[in-house]
This record gives sequence, C-alpha cells and structure tokens, in this order.
Amino acid sequence: EGFVKDFYITFDETSYSVLKGINWEIPLIISGVDRVKDLIIDVIEGTALINKINKDYPRTTINGIGRNSGKLTIRGTRSFDGKSSTKSININVFDPQWELPALTNEFYIGENHQFDARIKGIANERVSVSVKSDMIKKGIQSYLYPIIELGPFDKEGRIDLDIIVDGTSLKELKSTLYVKKPPAPDINIVRIGSTNNIEISITIYGKENKIKTPILWRGGLTGKSSNPFSTKKEENFTIYKFSAIISKPSSSINTQEVSFIVRDKYGEKSFFEQTYEYYK
Repeated sequence: EGFVKDFYITFDETSYSVLKGINWEIPLIISGVDRVKDLIIDVIEGTALINKINKDYPRTTINGIGRNSGKLTIRGTRSFDGKSSTKSININVFDPQWELPALTNEFYIGENHQFDARIKGIANERVSVSVKSDMIKKGIQSYLYPIIELGPFDKEGRIDLDIIVDGTSLKELKSTLYVKKPPAPDINIVRIGSTNNIEISITIYGKENKIKTPILWRGGLTGKSSNPFSTKKEENFTIYKFSAIISKPSSSINTQEVSFIVRDKYGEKSFFEQTYEYYK
C-alpha cells in the first residue's frame, strides 16, 4: 500500500528568478508516493532562502521572499522504504527595473500624461499602481494594471505613485510626478561661424502647446524665416528653429541690437534682446 516503484523529485527549472522583496513560490514535483505521510522533505542547502514548505503530492510548493540569491537543495525521501531523491535549483534575486524608464517626471496643466509602470521580468497582470494626490477624487486611486492615464488637471500639484507587485509595494520604484503651469518659451541663438547668419531655437513647453506665429520681430534682423525650417517634438516640449541675418548697423558703431518677442498659444511670452557685433 502506498508504493509506486520509481520515486523521485524534480524542479521544472534549474534556476528561478525572483524580484527583490517579493514573495515567491516554486513547485517541486513528486513521483512515487500517493500519500503525504509517506513523503519526507528535507532542506539540505539554502534554508535561509525559504519561509515554508507545503508538503503534498504530486506537487509540493516551496515559498520564500526575494531577499538573497543562492542555491536551494531539497532531498525527498519515501518513508516506508527509505528511497530518496535530491534536486537543486538556483534562486536568482534581482532588483526591480522599469521596462521603459520615464522620460520626464512632470507634465502640464490641461494635459493628459501616460505613466508606464511595467517592470522587466514581471508579467503585467502582477503589477498594480496606487496613486495619491489632493488633485484626485478622495485623494487616492488604484489601478489593477501598469499603464495608466493621468489628468488633465486644472492646477499645479504633486502626484505620488506606489508600484505594487503581488500585493507588495516596491520602495525602489516609488515615483513622484509634478503638474506644472507651462513655463514661458525658451530662446537660444547660435551664430553660424564668422558670419552674420544666426539660428534661432525656440522651445515651447507642453504636449498640446505650440508657438504662436508670426514672431514679433522688433529690430536688428533681416532675411527672417516666417516659418520654422525645423520642428522637433519631444515628450512634453517642442523645439522650433528659425533662420535670420543680423542687419547692417545704420551708424558707424559696429554693433547691432537684436530684439523680438515669442508667444505660445496660452499667451505666455518671452522677450529677447541682445547686442551683437556686425561682421563686415
């Protein structure tokens, strides 16, 4: 009674990767017994890696928490005839990493923002997100999936995100986002070599924001491009590039004052004024 000729234990894999700080469970397949009382399980190596063993047949489960990597060796013995089988598995604990690291930790009033909480090596259905902010209803919102949409919001503020795997919060991946009013446009001018030709770079902030044309040219430039010759859209800002030529001074002074005003669609504006040497 209770006897099956061949007795052995085995793991499905030779190694098992677990996320640091997260509970894990590994199945141990049992063959050759049909009663739990005929099975003896001993930990030969790696006792510190595990929390408990749930002895059963044909499947015993071994549970632990991802604290340290190491080798786990288990010996199974069939009690009524002393036959035994020993198997090992390597437990590899890894630090959590984003599947796609965020490009920015801020977005602007009136805009939506997608937050991607996917984690390398972890199935999406194991990941959830808890969002806390005084800008959302009841101050907290839970999502049972890793990719979430936030906003739009009508004021500046802070959003704290708690990333959860199998019910356990990952302190390494706690994140904060900031909702801000789009700043005024940035202006940068680059002179092209030893010439009077210049390249004007204008950065407009916000996914939905854009430059308001025409630029309000005040003076000091000629040959101005009415439209940008280059437009580069990034995560939450856009860079426009214009070309122009420093005008020849009307007086004997070999300098020229360049000035203009840049506006965005929200009415934010920046005033540029600088004196340049005119190259003859």
